[in-house]
Amino acid sequence: MSISKNQLHGTALPYRPQKTRLLPKSHKHSIKRHFVYYAVTLTAAFSVFSNKASADLIVESAAERDRTINQIKASHFLSQATFGPTWSQINDLADEIESVGETRALNNWITEQFNIAPTLINDELVRLVEDTGRDIQSDLDVNTQGFQGPAPYRDYAVWDRKLTAPDQLRQRMSYALSQILVVGDSNVLRNRNGWRGTSIYNDLLLNNAFGNYRNLLEGIVYSPAMGEWLDSAGNQRTSVNQATQLTRFPDENFAREFLQLFTVGVFRLNDAGQVLNNSGTPISGARDTPAELYTNETIQEFARVFTGLNYSNFPGGNTSFENRFFYFLEPMVMDNRFHEPGRKTLLDGFRTPGGAANGERDIDLAIDNAFNHSNCPPFISRLLIQRFTTSNPSTDYVSEVVRIFRGPGTTARGNLRRVLRTILMHPEARDSLEITSTPEGGGRWRINVSINDRLHGKLREPFIQLTSMLRAFEVRSRDTNVPGSFRFRNSTGELGQFPLDADSVFNFYLPDHQPVGRLQRNNIVGPEFEIFTPTRIHSLANIIRNTMNNEGVNANRRVFTHPFGRAGAADIRVASVLNRISNADSVLNYLNILFCQGTISENALAGYRDVLNSSISDAEKASILVSTILSSPSFAVSN
Repeated sequence: MSISKNQLHGTALPYRPQKTRLLPKSHKHSIKRHFVYYAVTLTAAFSVFSNKASADLIVESAAERDRTINQIKASHFLSQATFGPTWSQINDLADEIESVGETRALNNWITEQFNIAPTLINDELVRLVEDTGRDIQSDLDVNTQGFQGPAPYRDYAVWDRKLTAPDQLRQRMSYALSQILVVGDSNVLRNRNGWRGTSIYNDLLLNNAFGNYRNLLEGIVYSPAMGEWLDSAGNQRTSVNQATQLTRFPDENFAREFLQLFTVGVFRLNDAGQVLNNSGTPISGARDTPAELYTNETIQEFARVFTGLNYSNFPGGNTSFENRFFYFLEPMVMDNRFHEPGRKTLLDGFRTPGGAANGERDIDLAIDNAFNHSNCPPFISRLLIQRFTTSNPSTDYVSEVVRIFRGPGTTARGNLRRVLRTILMHPEARDSLEITSTPEGGGRWRINVSINDRLHGKLREPFIQLTSMLRAFEVRSRDTNVPGSFRFRNSTGELGQFPLDADSVFNFYLPDHQPVGRLQRNNIVGPEFEIFTPTRIHSLANIIRNTMNNEGVNANRRVFTHPFGRAGAADIRVASVLNRISNADSVLNYLNILFCQGTISENALAGYRDVLNSSISDAEKASILVSTILSSPSFAVSN
């Protein structure tokens, strides 16, 4: 059996901390004792998620105390369920928590999100292209008539949906699923009519984000984008070349990833997600041997199932199976002439019927075989938990999500609505912060926020770190050519990721990646650290810093400055910071709740107070505060 890449744990490079000066030189020495710019020292600062010191917020009254505690709870939840909370969303949810209690309020929010119609990528893509005066139908031409625009417009549409769509939970779920059922923007998908291929694939994930996982699996099997990405389009039955007497066998690429990445994994799991040995007990050490689920022969049998699929007929194109044109706008179709006939032996010895070739029947049975396998619930449940709440879920957490995935009672197996609700509402997700308060005298209160479990939490993905800033400060397009368009290209070069732009089916990072150092020594995983290298830490910090230092029409606006799009294509509103800058408690509480869910340490807060007490301008103070908080461990690590 071939070695799975999931068995190859990558390591992060040792990190050499550097210092970066943000303050004007004349003010540097007055506060340098307390103020440290964290931008390029995150890796060194994390001592896992990171046993962070408790943090305090000071408020003026008991009523404000209650309000602030509800805001922290709202921000904590929304940071897990959206591409970044806005202050108005935090306040709306805090109002609901005050009215009906935390559990009911959060469940109500989830239900409301379930009921919002999908905000699709392809719709926005078509609008953006048509607004340029381009006839979108003409771009079905194989060579796109030299039009360079389509691929960037896919990127513009993605930015719009992630930053502004009202169905934020659906957008987050589709993003999570896109990191499990991976398709990337390969050269073909970014050219020809494939420039809409990944958009339509993204919409497949959006439309099924709250549906059934089995139905989603069927959708990706017939997806032309997946067919091109993993070579299942045009995959043919076993045949012998009569001239050379060489035998051509079905391509195994899609079959292998369908098993090891999309459904059951490689090793046998229990319901807690633990890898089992051949005796059926959890492995206990490096010398213990994991129980493999299947052999390479099983993969070959699944490859025989996934034969006969090809692109739907391209309008006016070649209709032969071997020379079919790329066509990404319709699902692939089965041609039984090229489907492998006969019985196929699948997982746990299940065999399909024999007889004449019947590709659609065989595919249905193969999907059912993998979806109904005992490994599918724990394998997929753990991956989804990692994308939303914590990289290292407890066995109890995984077990409960698995129980829901399996379909208790009359509930259908693979109900993603119930699975997602359980992930977000599980006590391990909701109770990771401990919030207490004590009176300070004079009516004032001190609110303390501490981390209940140092192993709970995850590094925020770099892409979500950036979207969180942009959403929090009400990013707006400044583009006059295509109104409402965020003219940003994909951010993979700078941040290591962009939706549907992984360069491998193994996603941007491995789910079991362990960075060198304390995490690895304690057998703790941190997937996102694999791409959060020193170079990318610096890149993200520079984007934030340069934006905050780049005033627009007035100090209340800062031009979004980044290396992956048109200069001056958008700006953010920072009036909410400037309006509070004269009151240290007010501005620090605001930024602490909005970005860090109240977890900024006391040492860091002392440094920020020194910034606020310095003689630099209010605009400079705002720039320094925002830049440093958004480059700090308190923001980068989500608890």
